[in-house]
Amino acid sequence: DLEAIWRDLAEQWRKIESQFGGTPPRLLWTPPDTPTLLVRQLRPGRLVAGDAATAAKLRASSVSVEKMDRPFEVLGIEDEMARALARDIPIAGGRLVIEEGETLTAFDVNGTGNRIELCLAAAREIGRLIRFRELGGTLVVDFPLVEGKADRARIDAAMKDRKSTRLNSSHLGISYAVFCLKK
Repeated sequence: DLEAIWRDLAEQWRKIESQFGGTPPRLLWTPPDTPTLLVRQLRPGRLVAGDAATAAKLRASSVSVEKMDRPFEVLGIEDEMARALARDIPIAGGRLVIEEGETLTAFDVNGTGNRIELCLAAAREIGRLIRFRELGGTLVVDFPLVEGKADRARIDAAMKDRKSTRLNSSHLGISYAVFCLKK
């Protein structure tokens, strides 16, 4: 909210002005620590802090702060990070195997059941992983064979529906080559 940001900046400036004078050079302002800076920039409604000192400092802002022991473990963040960095990732109807090499990254989609749903789930997960792992360069996706132009077009659209990643792609038989340009 702009009004709150304005109040914070005005208060910061008043503190700086009160220190004018004296013998130069003088340090008039130091940037806030990282948690305070994040609260100011992101303005979340609720925060979880892992230690009492950080929780107490952040409570001074207009944010609800909860002190929690081992927040990454309790909130499942560690499990999500491990899952996102794993070589073998379960997806709906199967699994996605990732091989990161020096010259390219390969994704192998394996599973049973409805191939189209498996491919669509894989396309969504691949888009998320491209952003999360900051992948770039040549990416190759080995989808299971899908019959029918309309179904292949749905998978192609799902691969291109990655809003923060620029993709240029071409079909190579049953595989899909993706050339990913980082922003």
